[in-house]
Amino acid sequence: MVYYGYSYFSVFFIFIIFLLIFLILLLPNYKQRDVVPPLTSQNYGVKFPESYTSNTTDSNAVFQDLIIMDGESGSGGSALDFGGSGADEVPVDFVPEYKYKNSRITGYFVLYFVNSGVALTAKQGFLLRVVNKPLGFSEPGSKLNNYNNGWSSLTMLSSSNDGEVPYKVIVPFNIPSEAKHKLTVQIAPMHFTTSSLNPGDLELNSAYVYYY
Repeated sequence: MVYYGYSYFSVFFIFIIFLLIFLILLLPNYKQRDVVPPLTSQNYGVKFPESYTSNTTDSNAVFQDLIIMDGESGSGGSALDFGGSGADEVPVDFVPEYKYKNSRITGYFVLYFVNSGVALTAKQGFLLRVVNKPLGFSEPGSKLNNYNNGWSSLTMLSSSNDGEVPYKVIVPFNIPSEAKHKLTVQIAPMHFTTSSLNPGDLELNSAYVYYY
């Protein structure tokens, strides 16, 4: 009885090992890239236009490219200078390697946001999504029902120490096979008035992309 019991558990243990190896082989091999490098305690100011659209429902949310500003702009306290002089700004986007040119690309962005001290109500926050915006191709629609390959939300508290606590947001994407890929993060304010957000009120600490 002891011999058969030992053999049974040996076979079961070997089966579990092979099952784990099989599952590991099936898991996607994500590549990881830094999109916005962290600058210790300094952050990048997020730019909002003078006139933007803020809605109260997800389906009506109007998205715009997530634009960050360098240190020359005076917003966000960033030490990084994107250009030669003066205030400069860049979108948060990423172009995958050439081998993904004509294939589906799946993954997610990880972004760390900081509230620079703006008092927010319980309802106020942001939606984020990833769109494909290669040069020379038509722009995606500005609402979720126009273009929805994954999205997420960001809600931040308004306590006095928010500026020290990054908020992690994971934004998934599943982009079909197309001629070109340029993954761009977009943001949509929710429950704000058009005069309640200024450049630098929201800051981005860092951003990364994982894809296969």
